[in-house]
Amino acid sequence: MKICFKCYSNHDQVMVKSAKFRLRNGMTITMDRDQTETETEDMISLEGEKIISMTWKNVYIWMIEDVLVEDMFLNSMYPADTEYAVNAMKKFFEGAEVKFEYDNEAGEDYWIETVSFEFLA
Repeated sequence: MKICFKCYSNHDQVMVKSAKFRLRNGMTITMDRDQTETETEDMISLEGEKIISMTWKNVYIWMIEDVLVEDMFLNSMYPADTEYAVNAMKKFFEGAEVKFEYDNEAGEDYWIETVSFEFLA
């Protein structure tokens, strides 16, 4: 399963370690991935921020309520990457806020902000 993020950042390079989702009920779920594809769009926002598209592949749950879990791969929670699985994730994460946790190499001035995210098969 994949998550596609549309983000603003002050850098071309993505230095993200994980994503922490706060669900509508207040619960937090931290997710990570095996692979990242990024694309920086030629456009720049009115405020001078870079627009970045980031796709996470082979997404898994890393923590629930800041308690480590055993890498719950979303691919293995369902028999296959079906429309059912994607729709279930969309419904579960609907209205969630997401904040990224940065790599250690990210400088003090680095930031990336999510505009939108979407689950895909």
